[in-house]
Amino acid sequence: MKRDTTPKPSRTPSDDKRRRSACGDRKHSLTRNRRRQRGCHHGSFVLLVLPAILLAMTFSRHSIFWMPSFPLAVDAFLHNSCSSDVAKQFQFADCYLPDLADDLPLTEASFLMSHDSATGYLKRTSGLLTNGATNLYTKTQIGDVYRQLNDGARALDVRPKLLSNGTVVLHHGAVPIAVTLERLVGDARKWAVDNPDELVLILHSNFEYSSSSSSSNDDDENDGDDDDKDGGDDDNDDAIVPSADTTVEALAQVYANMGVTYVECSDLYGLTVSEAKELAALSSVTNDDDGNDNDDNHNNDNDEGDGERSGGGYLLAMDRHDIYAGSCAKQNWVEDSLVTCYSNEDDVLSCTDRKSIQHKRLKDYVLASANNEPTDDNNELGPPASTYYYPFNEIQTLWQVDGMSAALGVSHFSSIIDDNTKSHLNARVVDWIYDDAFDSISLLVADHVRLNGNALTSVLRNRCGQSELSYDQFQENDQRDGYNHDNYNIPCGTSVGKPILRQGKPLSTLSFFATALVCVVIGLWIAVVLAHYRDHHDHAKEVETLGRDLQTAIYQCGCSSSEEGAQAVVHRCGCSSSEAAAMAVDELDIIVVIGKSRSDDSKKAPLIPLPQID
Repeated sequence: MKRDTTPKPSRTPSDDKRRRSACGDRKHSLTRNRRRQRGCHHGSFVLLVLPAILLAMTFSRHSIFWMPSFPLAVDAFLHNSCSSDVAKQFQFADCYLPDLADDLPLTEASFLMSHDSATGYLKRTSGLLTNGATNLYTKTQIGDVYRQLNDGARALDVRPKLLSNGTVVLHHGAVPIAVTLERLVGDARKWAVDNPDELVLILHSNFEYSSSSSSSNDDDENDGDDDDKDGGDDDNDDAIVPSADTTVEALAQVYANMGVTYVECSDLYGLTVSEAKELAALSSVTNDDDGNDNDDNHNNDNDEGDGERSGGGYLLAMDRHDIYAGSCAKQNWVEDSLVTCYSNEDDVLSCTDRKSIQHKRLKDYVLASANNEPTDDNNELGPPASTYYYPFNEIQTLWQVDGMSAALGVSHFSSIIDDNTKSHLNARVVDWIYDDAFDSISLLVADHVRLNGNALTSVLRNRCGQSELSYDQFQENDQRDGYNHDNYNIPCGTSVGKPILRQGKPLSTLSFFATALVCVVIGLWIAVVLAHYRDHHDHAKEVETLGRDLQTAIYQCGCSSSEEGAQAVVHRCGCSSSEAAAMAVDELDIIVVIGKSRSDDSKKAPLIPLPQID
C-alpha cells in the first residue's frame, strides 16, 4: 500500500492555537465526565446503603430510633406539649400512653407518685442566697403539682397542716410550706380537666396541727386571708382540739369546695380502675355570692350531674380518716433498711459515684419492698397482706435523708435534687422496671420527677397486663407460668423499645458556687471600704483635736476654769443646760489628757472653724 505523498497544507500559528484550545476543552470535558461518573457511583452507594442502615436501626426493637406507632383503636393519654425532648421519654410515637385497663384491680394498677409533692412550691431563692440551706434537703420536686403531673406523676404525696385559723396548709416535717391545700388541689384539678382520661390520686399522711396562723417560706401566698379571723388575739379561747373528726372535717371542707371526691381507704376495697374513675369523676364547681367555690354534685350519685363537670377528669383524695390522716399505702419505711446517699462509713462512697455500694443497697431495698412475702407489719419490707387496710404499696425509689446524710450532702455542695440527678437514680429505676425485676408495682415513689418522670410512667404503663393494649391477652394466658408476651405479639414489656433517658443537670452545685462568689465579692468590698475609712478617719485624733480646740475657745474667753468656760460656751451656743455643757467640757478634758498621752505631737488643724469670742 502506497503512502499518501500529497503535500499537506502548512499550519499557521493560529491553527496551532485553535488545536491546543480544542484539546484543552476535550480534556476538561473528559475530566468532568469522570467526576460525574465517580459522583454517580458514590451517590448510588449512599442511596442503596443508607436506607438499609436506617431500616435496620428503625425496626430493631432495642434501637433508639425504634418508635412504634400507637394503635388508634385504643384510648390513650396524649401529652399536651409533645416536644422532641418529651417525646423521647415515651415508648410510642407522638407521646402516646395507653390508658389503664378498665378491668384492672385498682390495687394492681401502677402509678408514679411524686415524693413530698408540696415541696415543689418551695422557693429556690432566699434573698441573696440561691437554694437556701433550709431547702437543700427539704425540696424534693421542681415545679407545682400541675408541672409534676405533666412530668409523669399520677399520684401526689401530700402532708397537710391545720392552722389555728382553720386554714389547711402543707409541710415537710419541721419545714412549713405556706401554700394552701386548696391551691395544690386546684392545680391538680386543672391538670385533670386538661387530661380527662387520666386518673390522679392524692394520698394524705402526717397530718399536723399548729397554734400559729402564719408560716414562712413563701411570701406571696395567703396575703389577707386572715381578715375575718379576729386578729388571732383569742387563740387560747378558740384553740382547735386535735381529733379524727377535726382532721376529716377540715380536709372534707377543702375538697367539697373544689368538687373533688374525698374517701376513706376502706372505700377503695375491691374497686377496679373503671369503678375508681366513676368515684373520682370531677364535679362542677360554681361561685356563690360570697365568692366561695361550691360543689354542685360532689357525691356523683346523680346521673344528672354528669353533664355539669368541667370537661371531665378524674381526681381522688384519700386517707384513713384518723387524727393523722394516715396513708392508704403501706409505706415500707423501715429504719434499719433505709439507704442514704451519703454514709458516715469511711469505706462507703457517696451515691454520686457510680461504683458506690449504695446503689446495690438501694436496689435490694426497693426490690424487697415489692417482692418480699406480703405482710401488714410496718417493721418489715414487703407488699401488704390486706388490701382492705392497705389498698396500695409504696416502693420508695429514692435516697432517704437523715441528719447525718444531710450534713454530709451540704458539705459536698449538693441537695436532694442534685443527689438524684448526679446518681442517675430515675434512669436506673427505668432499667429495673423495663427488665421486669418487680413482681408487682403499686405506687412507685420518686424524687425529682421532672427528670425522666414520663419515662418512668411509660415503662410502668407498658408493663404487660397494665394497659388496654395488653390486659385482655395477658389475662387469657397464664402469665405466671412461663408466659412470654413475645409469643403472642403483645406490645408490652420488652417487646416495646426502652425510652430514651435524659441525663439532667445539677442545680444547687452551681448555686453554691454562685452564692460563694457573691459572698466573697461582698466581703472584699466591705473589707476595702473599712480599710479606706480607717485610713482616712482617725477617731482618736479627731476627738483630741476637737477637745483642744474647745479648750482654746474657753481660755480665749478669759475663763479660769472649765465651769466658767462652759458658761461662756453655753451663752454663745445657745445651750439650754449649763450643767450639761460643763459635764461635756469635763469629759473632753479627760479625753484630751488621754489623747495627749498617745500623740503629743499632733498638730492637726481643727475640723470646724471656731467663732471669735469677745
